[in-house]
Amino acid sequence: MSTQSLVLYRKYRPQRFGEVAGQEWTVQALRQAVVQGKIVHAYLFAGPRGTGKTTIARILAKAVNCLAPQEGEPCNACPPCRAIDQGDPFLLVELDAASHRGIDDVRAIREAVLTMGPGTGRYRVYILDEAHMLTNEAFNALLKTLEEPPPHVLFILCTTEAYRLPPTVVSRCQRYDFHRLSPLAIAQRLAFIARQEGWQLGEEALHLIAVASRGSLRDACNLLEQAVTTYGPEVGSQQVRDLLGMRENPYALSLLQAMSKGDVAGALSAIAQGVSASEGDPRAFHRAVMGLLQAVMHLKAGAPAEEVPPDALDALKALSASWPWEGVLGAVRALGSVTFRGDAFSSLPLELAVVEALAEGSAVPAGSASPTPRASTPPAQPPAPMRPTPRPPPPPPPSQSPSAERADPRWRELCRALERVRNKRFPLGPLLRGYERYTLEGDTLTIYFRHRTHWERLQDELEHPNSKSALEEAVARIFGRPYSIRLELSETDSTQPLKPQGHLVRTALQLGGRIVGEQPISPDQAKEETP
Repeated sequence: MSTQSLVLYRKYRPQRFGEVAGQEWTVQALRQAVVQGKIVHAYLFAGPRGTGKTTIARILAKAVNCLAPQEGEPCNACPPCRAIDQGDPFLLVELDAASHRGIDDVRAIREAVLTMGPGTGRYRVYILDEAHMLTNEAFNALLKTLEEPPPHVLFILCTTEAYRLPPTVVSRCQRYDFHRLSPLAIAQRLAFIARQEGWQLGEEALHLIAVASRGSLRDACNLLEQAVTTYGPEVGSQQVRDLLGMRENPYALSLLQAMSKGDVAGALSAIAQGVSASEGDPRAFHRAVMGLLQAVMHLKAGAPAEEVPPDALDALKALSASWPWEGVLGAVRALGSVTFRGDAFSSLPLELAVVEALAEGSAVPAGSASPTPRASTPPAQPPAPMRPTPRPPPPPPPSQSPSAERADPRWRELCRALERVRNKRFPLGPLLRGYERYTLEGDTLTIYFRHRTHWERLQDELEHPNSKSALEEAVARIFGRPYSIRLELSETDSTQPLKPQGHLVRTALQLGGRIVGEQPISPDQAKEETP
């Protein structure tokens, strides 16, 4: 096969450790192992696809067999190096475990290990790609060989799903975890390939390809080749967007700017225009907004925002400088919880999340003008019995408002953190949402419950030491210091048995009414209500 017919990721596959992009720690460790002669009998390379696992395995096979290694690097000129490049089966055996996954295939490997030598090299290297696809019987047959192979045999297991490998196999290997490559590292590698091929792509076009590849250099090379095949050797950023189905949408930034100012009308207008610019797909617009919001969070923390287009970086830096942390985190929580399960083409979930975040003030800076809060409508009162001098029932205290948990961002965060913590019967988060109010006195956090059921269930859950420690740790993290927890039942416990009522009250209850308050009456009034 000629070089011109090779796809890019094979044509420009690294041949030395120094040519590998993005896996510096793994490369350094393996090079030092070659230099010091500390080669183990089995390696496990685990990580996402397209991150260089098989490539580094082939380089390692050459390095351990090279006759003239240079600081751990293969020379690529000696007979073993050239033989491995040409696929010599005596030095390198590369098997796809997805298609050779049975016990008979492993038995064939065991027989070859015991009967065949390394030929002209020191090691005969077996690369098992997608090793997690082996059956349990095949893994059991491989265990003994993997633990005590002949001195001339080296196993390298590559997998994208290391959790599916039996612990007995993992414990017999030296493990290296591969990570997704950063957009910057991918863009630099693509720029090198473009220069070698004589192609002209701008910085933004390479950045878009790098972001779309999601950390896989192999996917990025395929996208680059597809772009050049489609548009020729000169490819612009707009052509890359068309190829990837991406639309330049300035309204994502407009939405975040409006949220930072507490501008509800501006935010809703940006959503409408942004969804329209995304060809009516609110999910695509939501992804664009979350990408920019993640970049704002990174920039505010002083971390690099590598996935941001270069032309939007200055605007995002200005936004991160003017938007306080409380507003940024409130927007992340609000927009990050948006789902489009009910209707994939409705922007209502996104609009609702934005309006709620701004109405609660979680995404608005302290000095900004918050939108007018919605007035709470008091519950409807049942018809009162006719009395000579009726007295209106007292209004419920503010701490009994059903929106207490929503009005306190710290309590909302505490409930969210303990949403799935359950050690006995009930998760802690939903139980904490049933609170009426809480007080902080000294080193004690007292939580009051209006309903006896919530109070009793939470007490029962906190009897488990793991539940109690989880609550105390979450409180210390969110409230800024440790507190001892005390649970109290409010005096207005709605589950207490009601006092005997008059016939009018009983009739109202039977017709669907409810009691919203009680007040003492005189003996004469009580006689009037007694049938």
